[in-house]
Amino acid sequence: MTHLRWVPPRSRGAATYGLSTPRAPDRAAPCTWAFLSGLREDEFFGNLLAAGAPDPRRDPDMSDNRPTLTPFFEPKSVAIIGASGVAGKAGHELLRNVLANGFPGRLHPVNPKGGEILGLPVSTSVAGLPDGVDLALVVLPAEATPGAVRECAAKGIRHVVLMAGGFAEVDEAGAQIQQELADIVRETRIRLMGPNISGHTSTPAAFTSAFFPLGKIRRGPVSVIAQTGNFATHTMKYILSG
Repeated sequence: MTHLRWVPPRSRGAATYGLSTPRAPDRAAPCTWAFLSGLREDEFFGNLLAAGAPDPRRDPDMSDNRPTLTPFFEPKSVAIIGASGVAGKAGHELLRNVLANGFPGRLHPVNPKGGEILGLPVSTSVAGLPDGVDLALVVLPAEATPGAVRECAAKGIRHVVLMAGGFAEVDEAGAQIQQELADIVRETRIRLMGPNISGHTSTPAAFTSAFFPLGKIRRGPVSVIAQTGNFATHTMKYILSG
């Protein structure tokens, strides 16, 4: 059985939640994908607190100490940066998944070409988005993500999900881009999920950022945080087919 456990920070590294197994109880791999299927956010994090983990929603550097992860799991207005009108592309399938799950909030596709995608008007830039967007899903190549994150911060979007791979897990050039992202986070205090993830799902909010063609994701009594993005793709497709 795999267990969720709190991983304290090592030296100057960031603390995180990780997965450990009986074979390696002292080694927990960082989680790269979150799936909330049955529990509301307060229930999910309540379980973590009951296990003795610190509350990751509270930022000690924020003077008002407000929860800071809620827009990831209960967004009201979402921008899809890199939305595409071409079926099969990640920016298209992600938008189709959000629509298929009946997300009740506002959706704002962003693509320099403008026009319309799946019946939704497209903004040509992040700066052109309406005010009040609380979550951005960035479906762009790795080299374009730092600029997109800075644009989100300038627009007042405080929570961003980064789908692209090609960072420190690939080569030195990717590591430099990843370091630039870390610098932007420290500078702007923006909240990032990712990079290099397959998306996350919160069925209580009828929301998903998964870009693998899944369609409607039914709600159930289990919540999962998985190290591998495959859980959000082929594994989830298999679960939904049962």
